[in-house]
Amino acid sequence: MRKKLYILGLALIASCFFVACEDEAKEETTTTAEGATTTGADSENPSDEKATPEYETVASETLTPAAIDGTTITGNGYTITIPSNWTKADTTGIDAYRLPETYTNITILSEAAAPNTSIESYKNDLATLYSSTEGYNLDSIGDVTIDGREGFVIHYNISNGTNFFYGDQYILNCDGMYMGLTFVAYNEEYETNSSIGKDIISTFHYTGEFEEESTTKAE
Repeated sequence: MRKKLYILGLALIASCFFVACEDEAKEETTTTAEGATTTGADSENPSDEKATPEYETVASETLTPAAIDGTTITGNGYTITIPSNWTKADTTGIDAYRLPETYTNITILSEAAAPNTSIESYKNDLATLYSSTEGYNLDSIGDVTIDGREGFVIHYNISNGTNFFYGDQYILNCDGMYMGLTFVAYNEEYETNSSIGKDIISTFHYTGEFEEESTTKAE
């Protein structure tokens, strides 16, 4: 239980990794997510966890790779096409791509796995985590298929004082290992940039070629 919750917490951190933001709003939001991770990691008693929350279920969707004017980048276990006006951030543990001079970014976790956890269980665990984390609001969840990989997408928003962000987190089952792709944007930017964010995520391709062998496989 401890390790699973810790990994779920990592996925939550990825959902608010604002690589373009160096001001107080970023620091406060990141701290909130880290606090949620620590709390989850220390919980060993399942009875301490809240019941799975209710949420809107949206229609299932299959994303077809979009044609993007950019570069296909090879990451740890995957490839993805990034537009020419986006950049890759210098990060550790989380691959982050951003639209410069904005709060718009995409993050990819190559090891968002939850050992021995089904898609439905993982969906419920993440829904509970989002709903119980201060500042996060769970909007809806829907099933999704990308690159032939089944998974789900969580639509949520983050409030931090006067700052609001919207996010779409995709969790895909890739040969027994869950991978997480998250699009996040500041509220005014979300409506403008969410379509290109979805296009970028649609180009995700699982290669299964990792620099180091994963030790957190899901059955």
